[in-house]
Parts: sequence; structure tokens; C-alpha cells
Amino acid sequence: MAKAFAYLIVGLRFPVVLGWAAAVVLAVLFLPPLPSSGGLSDLIPAGSAAAQADASAARLFGYPLEAGIAIVQSHPHALSQAVVDKTARAADRYDHHASIPGLVAVIPIPNGAGIPQAITVSPASAAGLLAGVRQRTSTIVTFLEFSADSSMQQQVSDAGLYAHRYLADVVGVTGPVAAQYEQGLIIDRDLPWVELFTVLAIALIVGVRFRSLLAPLAALACAGTAYALAVRLVAWGAQRTGVALPQEVDPVLVVLLLGVTTDYCVFFLAEMRARLAEGADRLQAVRDSTAASAPIVFTAGLIVAAGTGALLVARGGLLRSFGPGLAATVLVSMAVSLTLMPALLGVLSGLMFRHVTPARSPGCGQATSTSRGSPGPPLN
Repeated sequence: MAKAFAYLIVGLRFPVVLGWAAAVVLAVLFLPPLPSSGGLSDLIPAGSAAAQADASAARLFGYPLEAGIAIVQSHPHALSQAVVDKTARAADRYDHHASIPGLVAVIPIPNGAGIPQAITVSPASAAGLLAGVRQRTSTIVTFLEFSADSSMQQQVSDAGLYAHRYLADVVGVTGPVAAQYEQGLIIDRDLPWVELFTVLAIALIVGVRFRSLLAPLAALACAGTAYALAVRLVAWGAQRTGVALPQEVDPVLVVLLLGVTTDYCVFFLAEMRARLAEGADRLQAVRDSTAASAPIVFTAGLIVAAGTGALLVARGGLLRSFGPGLAATVLVSMAVSLTLMPALLGVLSGLMFRHVTPARSPGCGQATSTSRGSPGPPLN
């Protein structure tokens, strides 16, 4: 089967290369890209106890009790009464902030100093939490609840606007939404550099190992093809199944794709060079290297895909969300490596390994044995 597969791929090497190129173009044009961000709440199952409690709070009180944005006010000694009163008035009039249309609830919470035993809070007057604070308090945390259609960027921006306009002694904006938004900015800023240095490292290591400029380019072409297809197939599958993807999935897919695809391609490159060094014909060397490496790559791909897919049974929702995407990514990398790399070797191996000199040229052994087995020319 491996030999038949090798003959098929090498024989169709030009259509295989063009087919993968067309697949990348179609995927870019018609499949969705990975979402740039996704809320942590998207990873919570709809029927979970946490989701039901959040929905009940919204129904009973007019807004959820778990806010993703918080503004911290603090003073080393104590907040002045003017600051406390200003915070209370701003919270009491949150529904009048026309400049912040997505804001639906403001809940200020002071620290333990001077809080009365019983505090009554109503949707109409969330500032009641500060009504009884007439003693020294050093910290107030104001939780902001935004409408469901507000993006993370909008929530963080509006929280900063609210703090600047209506509060004093503000330390900063925090909360899970603000933290995830900041994490997304870090990923977007640093991921291109990580990708660049990883690609350069792969090009240097593979190029030096095989003493060829085209060898690392072929491996990176396979990795780029697998990435372009995998990220869009994962996004499309998540969209069709309603599965939320965390924003951390993009760097994980990049690392997995580059590592897996490069490893698989190195199998074919090493076998190809060994066959050429033995004196095999160029196309026959591609067939032999494909037949020898394809079963290894196929088995390794299935094992890694099964291992990553096993995350589906993990107890954590975040880990479960990675399982299908990682498994699909490995399968795409395996398919690209099994087909595109042999096809590229069939097309480019003449230039890729032109420095490889056979240990003995074909027919050399026959000439030697013939000369040994037959008498030499008569001596004069």
C-alpha cells in the first residue's frame, strides 16, 4: 500500500501541488478566520449551574450579579467623604449616562471599614451600598455591567471613560473581561514575532542540516498550507457546531502546526537524501522515500490527533474547547505532509539536493564485476 501510494503521489505531483494551492485560495475566500477574541463566559455550557444563576439574577434584579469589569478606587489612608459621595451619586445616576449607552448597572462596593451590618440594594439605587458609609474607607470597587452585545474592547474603553468622568482616586480598571482583553492585546502584539523567529529557526536548522535552501522552504510551504487550511476549518467547524473558541487557540495552533508539519517533512527529506546518496534515480528516490516515510507519518499523525482529541473528556471547559481544534489541526498537517511534501520533492528535488553525490553511480558495480569476470585485453 505504501508503494502504491508513493507511485500515485509522485505520478500526480503537479496536480497535487496545484490542488493544495487551490484549496488554500478557496479556504481564504469562503471559510471564516479564527475569531480575534471570545469571552470567557462563552466557554461555560448553556445549561450549567453558573449560567442558570446568572440568568436568574438578570431576571430578578434587572442585571447579572457577576460583572466582568471593575474600577478600583483607593487611597493609602482613606478616601475622602467627597470622593465617596461622588461615587455614590455617579452610581445612582448610571442610567442617565447617555455617553455610555452600553452600561446597564453600576454597583459600588466599599471595603470592610465602616460598612453597616445590613445594606439594601435595588436596581433603582445601586448606590445604596455606599449610603451608610460615613466612616473611613480606603477602597471602593465599582462593578460595571454592560449589555450583552458590548464587545470586550467597548467595555474596557467605556469603563475607562466612566472612571475618568465620574470617579476620583482611581487606581485602574480590572476584572476578567479587562484581563482577557489585555491578554488578547499581548497575543496580537507578540504572536507575529514568535511566528517570525520560529520560522527563521526552522529555516536555519533544516537548511544547515540538509545544506539546501529549498529544503526549509518546502517544509515551510507545507506548514503554511496546513495553517491556512487548519485555522479556517477549525473556525468553520466551531461556527457550525456552536462551540466557542478561546482567543488562546491561535498561538497554540501555530506552535502545533509548525512543530508537527516540520517534523513530518524532515522524515521525507532525510529519506530522500539517503536514497540519492545510494545512487537512486531522482523520481525513484522520491518514491522510495515516500514509501518508507508515509507509514511513519500516518501512524504518528493518528496518535497525536487521538491524544489531543482526548481533551474532549477533560473536566475543565477551557481544555475541552481545545480538543477538537487541535485534533483537526494535526490531521490537516498529516494530510499536507503526506501528499504535498512528496509532490514538492518530485518537482524540486533536482535543485534541492543537487549537492548530493552518490557513493557510486548506477551501473558502476556492474562494470566492475564484468571487468573482474572477463579476461582483459591481450598484452602486446
